[in-house]
Amino acid sequence: CVVTLMNCAVTNCVAEGDYAYGGGFSARTFCSVTLTNSAVTNCVADSDDVAEAGGLHLDGGIVIFRNGSSIRNCTAPVGKTLSIVAGVVIFMFPTLAGYWLPQVECRVYRESCPAEEGVEKQRCQDLRDNCSRLPDYINGSAPWGCQPSSAVQPCPWGNDQSLLLKRIYFVPAEPLDEDLPFACAPGYLGSPAELEQAGPFCAGPCPGGTFCPTAATTTPIVCPAGQACP
Repeated sequence: CVVTLMNCAVTNCVAEGDYAYGGGFSARTFCSVTLTNSAVTNCVADSDDVAEAGGLHLDGGIVIFRNGSSIRNCTAPVGKTLSIVAGVVIFMFPTLAGYWLPQVECRVYRESCPAEEGVEKQRCQDLRDNCSRLPDYINGSAPWGCQPSSAVQPCPWGNDQSLLLKRIYFVPAEPLDEDLPFACAPGYLGSPAELEQAGPFCAGPCPGGTFCPTAATTTPIVCPAGQACP
């Protein structure tokens, strides 16, 4: 199945019963779910028996968060934000201004070039960067001049080739309590630029003569004349 949520708000939802999984939503099997400019907020998984994943519960398939989509303020005994049993959750950049996540450029990891010196090794090395940009053919074979793709990949480009060369965050497969994405640290300025969303200090310290008193600040406050601002 393929599900797309665009400009949507999944909010104040509750999963109840003996087995409460995914207060916001639960995805499984081989479904592909994409959230674009959407938010999962204030959702709850609640049960006297088993309750897990206040925002998102994933047991197979792939979920992609695009264009600033987020999960915030959700609650569950295990995995307030999400829990991944199987499958893949990815955040694509840029995300919300004022927020950040670790990021990596999605490329194809390929096997090492031949160890023996010669024409084949030199050609492999010359093409290596270009080969990391190219997906395998539909039959699984590598493009001409490229080594076979490695068993371990930094992103699931095999499921969605549009991910290639995009900056992404691959969410670890474990219960997570923190809101996603993370807020930039107080005292630092948030930014809509994807390269300034890779760490908690975001676009750097608040500019001189201003202050950023809260997390996720995107508009610094001018320091009043004659005062020292932290």
